[in-house]
This record gives sequence, C-alpha cells and structure tokens, in this order.
Amino acid sequence: MKDGDLFVYALAARRSAHPVENPRQVSAYRYPRQYGPVPPSFARAMRVDTQPPTLLISGTASVVGHATAHVGDAAAQSAETLRNLDTLVQTAGLGDRLRGRGACLKAYVRHREDAPVLRAVLDSAGLLPEQVVFLQGDICRSELLLEIDGSFSGA
Repeated sequence: MKDGDLFVYALAARRSAHPVENPRQVSAYRYPRQYGPVPPSFARAMRVDTQPPTLLISGTASVVGHATAHVGDAAAQSAETLRNLDTLVQTAGLGDRLRGRGACLKAYVRHREDAPVLRAVLDSAGLLPEQVVFLQGDICRSELLLEIDGSFSGA
C-alpha cells in the first residue's frame, strides 16, 4: 500500500436490508447546507434479517444532532462514537450494546497517536482487540478525530 491507493468495498446480498437511523443524530439527508450544497445520502446502518440478524454500520463518529461533539478531545470523541454505535444496535433491536463476539469493526483515526486512546476506550467497553482493525486516514470532517464502521451480529 502506498499514498494515493484507493480501496473500494462493495456489498451484495440476496436478502433485503432495512435502514436504521440513530435518534441521537439528524438523518444525513436532512443535514443543513453548512456541510455542502447537497446533503449526503446514506443510512446510518442497515439491518439484514439473516439468522441471527446482522447490522451493517456506516461510518459512525462523535456527532450529536448534526454537530461534531468534543472537538479536539480524542477520548471524549471515542466515548461519544461508542454511544452512537450502542444506540444503533438498540434501535435495530439487536440488544443494548455493541459487544460480544458479533462485532467486527474498522476504526479510522486521523492521527496515529489517537489510536491508543481509542483502543483504551474500546477495551474498557469490552470490545476485544481482534474485533477492531485500525487504519489511519482522512475522515469526512476536519474536526473529527476518528470514525468507526463495520458489522454486528445479534448473536
């Protein structure tokens, strides 16, 4: 891998999925114009009715309403992001928290030095090291220090 490499992930399935919104956040398609002339078009997560049900989670960060929370504080942004992930799991009807063997996550950090901070928050929440892959890169908003996406099986 070298600077400028682009990785594209695509998902295809035979089962339909149902969008899941986070009640703590404004739906992306209703974002105010301050984020761009056209609002983004994505679902916070998609619930696939497999056995057990699976939640496909879009990039989730320290956003409450539509605003970035805890600017400049990696630990607080990590905890807020985890609250948003837990809320998605709850809203999808897959339990109370994003914990257990069913979690498979990618954590993006803007600054390499923030990875141990995020790791500590995830460890204290009970997520195992083998459940999270860390990547360094840009994130959609300059004030966000981290973002997490992935999947969660309700097993």
